[in-house]
Amino acid sequence: MKHRALLCLLCGLLFVGILNAPAAAQNYIVRDSLGQGALQATCFLLNCRVIEGVDGTLGQVFLVAAPPFVPLTTFVQELTGQLGIVDVEPDLLLHVMQAGTAPSGLYDTTPVTYYGTTVWNGYANQPAARIINLQTAQSSFNVTGAGIVAVIDTGVDPTQPVLQNVLVQGRDFTRNQDGGSELADVNQSTMAVVNGAYVAQLNQSTMAVVNQQGYSTFSQSEYAAFGHGTMVSGIIHLVAPAAQIMPLKAFHADGTGRLSDVLRSI
Repeated sequence: MKHRALLCLLCGLLFVGILNAPAAAQNYIVRDSLGQGALQATCFLLNCRVIEGVDGTLGQVFLVAAPPFVPLTTFVQELTGQLGIVDVEPDLLLHVMQAGTAPSGLYDTTPVTYYGTTVWNGYANQPAARIINLQTAQSSFNVTGAGIVAVIDTGVDPTQPVLQNVLVQGRDFTRNQDGGSELADVNQSTMAVVNGAYVAQLNQSTMAVVNQQGYSTFSQSEYAAFGHGTMVSGIIHLVAPAAQIMPLKAFHADGTGRLSDVLRSI
């Protein structure tokens, strides 16, 4: 049985933090109640540029590039004074982080059946599941989840045996393409390590602690959050095994992502 991510409920905490100060941002998220045409007219006057909409079909929130050689504070003041402008905020660089240490129970690799899929016993019966009486809740109330759960994260490993049968078409907003696979962030040589790795644990230093060969690769900062989206999806599947999961990739393997990509994912 192949396991490329050990999915942990206890260590699946998702935090979003700001890495860069607003002053360093050159792009802004702008809400214009008059729509794109009005904002384009405003940008013609202020020498800014409308990059794209970030609110789907609503057509009121846009990503805007600030004009060059103009102090950002000056630009924001001028922009907020224009007709129709409701709000302006910098397109901040966010970071997905985690906390917690994998409990020893997660290392139980005994195969068990969990809603039609063979999984590790350490995943299906991990301590956190017992603490919240997960199995009792599922059986007593006859609930196993339904519908589609969208996961805005680093993406999902589409080859993960535990998740393969519940994944639906997602989207990679970091590349503006369909999919949502986090494997897009690793190159061909790294993929060989992923495919041949025996996953040991997940901890706060790296989401994918693999065998000795793979550890040196995924300990690097560029892969600091690799596997996070797969782990979060695993938590959802553990709690709601009958629900489908839609991966919406807004963060890179290093854990960074733009606020605008998170908004587009929403």
